[in-house]
Amino acid sequence: MKILDIGCGNGLLWKRVADILPDNLEIHLVDYSDGMLECTRKTVAEILEDYPEKNLNFVIDKRDAADFSYPVAGFDLIMVNHVLFYLERENRLQLYKTIKSLLKEDGRFSCTLLGQTHMKQIHDLVTENYPEVKFPFMNFDFFLENAKEEIESTFTVTSVEEQDNNLMVPDEEMVYNYITSFSEDCKQAASRDKDNLIEKIREKMDENGYMYIHKSGGVVMCKA
Repeated sequence: MKILDIGCGNGLLWKRVADILPDNLEIHLVDYSDGMLECTRKTVAEILEDYPEKNLNFVIDKRDAADFSYPVAGFDLIMVNHVLFYLERENRLQLYKTIKSLLKEDGRFSCTLLGQTHMKQIHDLVTENYPEVKFPFMNFDFFLENAKEEIESTFTVTSVEEQDNNLMVPDEEMVYNYITSFSEDCKQAASRDKDNLIEKIREKMDENGYMYIHKSGGVVMCKA
C-alpha cells in the first residue's frame, strides 16, 4: 500500500501502530509546521530502527492543507486527521477534489473530526464563569455530525463512526491545568481566579470524586 497522511503532526500515530503495520508500506507524511515535521523525522527514525524487517518507506514533506498540491499520486489511502475543521469550506472542497485526483481508482479517503458536543462540560464551565473567553471550536462549521453531507459532494461515504472514550477525571488540578493550557485567554482568566475555579470544578464532581467529561470525535471513511 501507498498512504498519504495530510497533517501528520508529530507522527506518533505511526509509532503507536508500527508493530501491526504490514511490510513494505510507502507512507508519505506531510504537515505545514516545521516543528511538527522535526518531531516526525525523529519518530520515523525510531520506527525504522525498531522495525527494520518491515521495510517501511517514509517520505516527509512540508505542505499546506489549505492550498494543497502533491507531486505523487496513486495512493491507496489518504488520511486527514483533526485538520479539516480548521479550514474554510472553500478550501475543504478544493482539498477533497485534490485528494480524489491523488487516489487510485479504488482508493479510500478517511478523516477524523470532532463532534459538536466535544468536551462540553469543560466549555460550559469556562463560558459560565468567563463569558469573555472564546474557544476556537466556536467558529468551526464542520463537525462529525455534518461531515457526510459535505464530503459526499466528492466521495462516497461508507461509514461515520463516533469513538466512545469519555473521561472520568479524579483530580480538579488536572482539569484546571487543562483549562489554562487551552488558550492564552483561558490561562489569564483562570489564573486570576484559581481558587474559585477549583471550587467550581469540585462542584461538578460526582460522589466518587470524578468529573465526567464527554469526548465526541470519530472517523469518516470514504471511497473514491
